Amino acid sequence: MKPAYLHKRHGRLNAQHAAGAMAIRVYVCEKCEIRHRPKDGVCICHDRNCAAKTRNTPPVQCRCGSIAFTAFPSDTEAKAWLGLRFLEKNNLITELRRQVWFDLLVYGPDGQAVKVGAYVADFVYVEKGKTIIADAKPKSGTDDLADLKLKIMGAMGKPVKILP
Repeated sequence: MKPAYLHKRHGRLNAQHAAGAMAIRVYVCEKCEIRHRPKDGVCICHDRNCAAKTRNTPPVQCRCGSIAFTAFPSDTEAKAWLGLRFLEKNNLITELRRQVWFDLLVYGPDGQAVKVGAYVADFVYVEKGKTIIADAKPKSGTDDLADLKLKIMGAMGKPVKILP
């Protein structure tokens, strides 16, 4: 009989953190916000001189001339960032931040809070005066550890919005 973690359930991957191992790093130009990532040996920015032709290789220079890039662990997260940046530029959201840490706390029988881990939110921003914690997840779903962390965040009164 297989161990429980090797069974495929609910469209999830077979092992913990397997999605992160399969993700292809994406680089977004900080000036013109073009995504750079390899696809079939060619960068999706369609620039023949782009160096991002192999997996996880950062580009040297964007076609706009900029050499400043922001790295993202996946294309899903990069697209979500660009969507949120668009909302921020149009003043629909404010105070957009990336990779914000939250302590995961549970309360014991004596009422004392105990830190059991940490959760790193992909994005935190303010929309209509309310702070929103958001996470970009792929269509393939999340692993069990991510599900547990999201449930603990919700139980702490800090629900996480999942971005497509």
